[in-house]
Amino acid sequence: RLAKLMRDCPLWCPAMEPAHGEGGVWDETLRAMESFVHRKLRHKLFGVTPDDAAGDAFLSARLASLSFLTPDHLDIKSLAKRKGPSPSSPNGGGGGGGSSGADGGGPGAASEWACPACTLLNPLAACECLACGQTGGPVQWGGAVAWLRRACRAEAGPSAKVECVVECSREVTRQLKRALGGTSKLPGADDLLPAMIYVVKLANPWRLQSNLTFMQEYTPPSRLLSEAGYILTHLASAVAFLSEVTADQLTIQPGDFDRKLREASALHTGRDPRLAAATARAAAAGEAAFYGTRGAAG
Repeated sequence: RLAKLMRDCPLWCPAMEPAHGEGGVWDETLRAMESFVHRKLRHKLFGVTPDDAAGDAFLSARLASLSFLTPDHLDIKSLAKRKGPSPSSPNGGGGGGGSSGADGGGPGAASEWACPACTLLNPLAACECLACGQTGGPVQWGGAVAWLRRACRAEAGPSAKVECVVECSREVTRQLKRALGGTSKLPGADDLLPAMIYVVKLANPWRLQSNLTFMQEYTPPSRLLSEAGYILTHLASAVAFLSEVTADQLTIQPGDFDRKLREASALHTGRDPRLAAATARAAAAGEAAFYGTRGAAG
């Protein structure tokens, strides 16, 4: 209704000129006004019920308990295509009879990267060392993680939050293309959704369930008719998957899944002394850490 009133007001006529087009002055004006209104009414619209808070707490704990998941568990094919002997691994192609030929092995197709701090070999898609938290590796998820966390932390309107989610997805796409050697071919949904699931798990952003509901309920339908709607659906699908995932839906043995789930849950709730070290790494690494800046809630 406010947009219609603004459209009928002569003060806004210059902003509605065709030359500005979609995403121009008029679009930016509407987005700014939407954010202003929602900031004023945030206490009435965003996560206001006890069920909202409980849903956020459950999802945050659930994502923390799944911190052991890697892209291999999710079968991200764009990353699997890069696999081959690592030149720095004992079985790699750095010497002896190692082959780096027709099957894509060698330095350009390594499946692991060596941490410069502790020398641990990490999976190709890990953006930080699994032992010491040092950032590195050829595929960097930090940008996508930061955009998703920004979407959930920003005190903005739903359209502005959705734009952050769109930027998150675009960064995921860039990293998948980078994993394929810079190809111009866009990754398909079979890659994009598992990669989004992995980024959501890494980010574990503030009040994710409430933010997702907020975007779904209050974003103008006209903004969800194209790319933004498609990507928001991917985010909702990723959250739903992680909320209920079992070993049968992953590339992992059920026994290993149950054991690692228990270990990660213990780490998150503070029953494991390693949590102190993980929290210290999180503070040092900032946005790149699995648990973000929340630290030990338990």
